[in-house]
Amino acid sequence: MIISVHPTRGKSTAPDVLVQMGRGWQNIDVTWQEAFELITVDGYATSAEVFDGHRTNQNFISRQLIMVDIDNENQDAKLSVEQLKQHDFYIQYGAGFYATHSYRPEQERFRICFVLEQAETEIG
Repeated sequence: MIISVHPTRGKSTAPDVLVQMGRGWQNIDVTWQEAFELITVDGYATSAEVFDGHRTNQNFISRQLIMVDIDNENQDAKLSVEQLKQHDFYIQYGAGFYATHSYRPEQERFRICFVLEQAETEIG
């Protein structure tokens, strides 16, 4: 699969870094296992494959890795990691998950990863 990675690693909320995150993306061809390690071990931000290193809707080429954030902000719709591991949809289609930077045991926040059989090339 082709993903874009940004050379800035780790979580940052500094305004100058957030502005810089729009440019400088590099497309790489990786396996799902390599992508997961880049994200979870190496701390790289990832995105869809983009044209010219600029992450905008107009420069979108494709996406095969889909990630869903679970922030558990809604008290009525919380999903724990243990519930995720037993969820039929995740068992059948999920590729993996990882705790996000703001994860806390009392406020589980994580990202679920799905790998599409083919890259999606339409925004919509």
